[in-house]
Amino acid sequence: MSIETVLPFARILEYLDAFTNYERVTDYQYGPAKLGTERIGILLEKLGKPHLAYPCLHIAGTKGKGSVCHLGAKLLEALGYKVGLFASPHLCSLRERIQIDNSMISEQRFCEVFTKVQAQVETMRNHPEMKPPTYFEILTATAFAAFAEEKVDVAVMEVGLGGRLDATNVPDLCVAASGITTISLDHRKILGDDLLTIAGEKAGIIRPGVPLVISPQVKPVEDLFRRMGSIHGCRVLGVGREVEVSLRDEPPPDAPEAPQRLDLKTWQATHHDVPLPMLGRHQADNAALALALCELFLEKRGKGPVDTASLRRGWREAGIPGRIEVVAREPWVILDGAHNAASIWALCETLTERFSASKRVFVFGSARDKEIASMLRILAPLAETLILTSIPSSRSIGIAELETLARENGDVKIISQPDPEKALETAIAEAGRKGLVCATGSLYLAGYLREKFVPID
Repeated sequence: MSIETVLPFARILEYLDAFTNYERVTDYQYGPAKLGTERIGILLEKLGKPHLAYPCLHIAGTKGKGSVCHLGAKLLEALGYKVGLFASPHLCSLRERIQIDNSMISEQRFCEVFTKVQAQVETMRNHPEMKPPTYFEILTATAFAAFAEEKVDVAVMEVGLGGRLDATNVPDLCVAASGITTISLDHRKILGDDLLTIAGEKAGIIRPGVPLVISPQVKPVEDLFRRMGSIHGCRVLGVGREVEVSLRDEPPPDAPEAPQRLDLKTWQATHHDVPLPMLGRHQADNAALALALCELFLEKRGKGPVDTASLRRGWREAGIPGRIEVVAREPWVILDGAHNAASIWALCETLTERFSASKRVFVFGSARDKEIASMLRILAPLAETLILTSIPSSRSIGIAELETLARENGDVKIISQPDPEKALETAIAEAGRKGLVCATGSLYLAGYLREKFVPID
């Protein structure tokens, strides 16, 4: 393949499809033989070690890490820093994964940086003693390179899977602070079948002497993180203990999508009545974690605490696509990428607390390796109708199998419609003008349907 000119975006997408993509593959043996930082370490070395050009905030966890990264990046930008954000997966466009000052990288800039990365990838592919990098490793290297070329002051890096073996966890990364969000059961066939085993994988991002902030955890998991932090000589701060957050009054009934209002207190300062457009009690904990990470970054630079005016300005328009995202009214249409039982529970709690509706209709699709029975058990009591659909992925569970699982949940009305767009149309008709429609179960589903409501830049 010629690498003398900048590759067009469509060609890049085709090129990436030739590499192992563990976001689409589920039947593999998790471990150093498949994952790890050796390949990306070689690739970054060939690129001139772009990841050493700036400090990072590094965030792992089961749920909420994307929200924490988004909130942290928004706040750092409000504080006057140029910020790189690497997040995954994307909903609609691959470019969503690499953002500069909270805007996804332009197609032209992405292609320019990627072409340079691709040149080094080819040297690895053609070397008889080197293994080619994976899809995720190539994108991670592209993000590191883009941030270096854009001369960011700080990068916010979201772990892709686990932590210990994740491509973002390169050993010489300059990490100002690490964060771990709440641990729940997900990717059980890969990361482990119990919370402590999964937490052990996430704890792989803990680095000697680097401060660690953790979201609320069940006690055995919190004890593990604090013990690991102590072993590594880390300062450990916990949301709900060293960092406090509380929700103010509920929104008015006629504006359920109105921002939540938070009171937050860190070891540095207290902030009252901070608006947060991202809905759900769980987002309050994510906000507290993001604030604490930013405070630690400022400390490292010898700066004072976050001021309330910057906090309010940074989060005023905070929102992350596909996370309890309201895209239409009359009926309410909400997209949420929840894909495990804990996230579905948080979604249902938020819908119950904030939205009154004459009828609730859920469009549900999922990857076959998820906790589908558990998710449906949580959704069914809240739903008048469940519309079952496929997700735009080879990992999608079949409709017949999904229907069998759904019928184990009492007398909820079930409609099967394999086409996601038609499933949404059916749901809107079922709900009526005063009802509520929520599409959930998969980020693939949320991303596909979002394109019908929100244009891509």
